[in-house]
Amino acid sequence: MTIALPMRRYFVNPFREEGRWFKGNVHTHSTASDGTRTPEQLVKIYREAGYDFLSITDHSVVTDVKGLGDPSFLLIPGEEMCIGRTHANQPFHIVALGIQETLPFRDFDRELNPQVVIDHVNEAGGIPILAHPYWSGLNHRDMMEIEGYHGVEIYNTGCDFERNTG
Repeated sequence: MTIALPMRRYFVNPFREEGRWFKGNVHTHSTASDGTRTPEQLVKIYREAGYDFLSITDHSVVTDVKGLGDPSFLLIPGEEMCIGRTHANQPFHIVALGIQETLPFRDFDRELNPQVVIDHVNEAGGIPILAHPYWSGLNHRDMMEIEGYHGVEIYNTGCDFERNTG
């Protein structure tokens, strides 16, 4: 005998709840890879803009930001990897937040399965996020074929300026 229970939707409007909102950026590049500003310049810019936290996620390296943050401005170590192939034949862009060491993979390795990187980031205690899916040509099939990522980047200013695909 099968009993079907009614589905109940539950939604909490976060804007009506008590608490504090934090402003931050979890995907930006410095001169350690393809960015135009040094880590010091980025920290200054984001501090002055009223941000609470920043993650500098350069390609192929966890940029050393020790000494640039303080209790009022959190710096989260991270890295971005471009690997594998989407159904649109573009690389997956995966941001690894909270990792302490550079990932042991070659950036832009088109044969590397993105699941391997996501699993490694999770095992290292990091948080894998799919970066700029619209710009990268990700579609729902790409996202359904992998698991273990904790988020999807919603908006990226650089992608918006470059190709109107923010």
